[in-house]
Amino acid sequence: MNAERRKEIDRAAELIEQAQQILAVAAEEEQDCFDNIQGGEKGERANEAAEALEEVATNMADAMETLEEAKA
Repeated sequence: MNAERRKEIDRAAELIEQAQQILAVAAEEEQDCFDNIQGGEKGERANEAAEALEEVATNMADAMETLEEAKA
């Protein structure tokens, strides 16, 4: 892999990391919302959103690991 492609992969990894951090904060806020509501349709939607956001953040962490492997 040449230096230019490696640099672009590093740039992509930085953007993924930033997105992961944003999603982790959003997931935490949704979980807080659920904890405060405790039940009902709105609470259930908040819980589902928190779980989905956490899953996306986890998938992004996996993508970061795969990117690092690709650079090796």
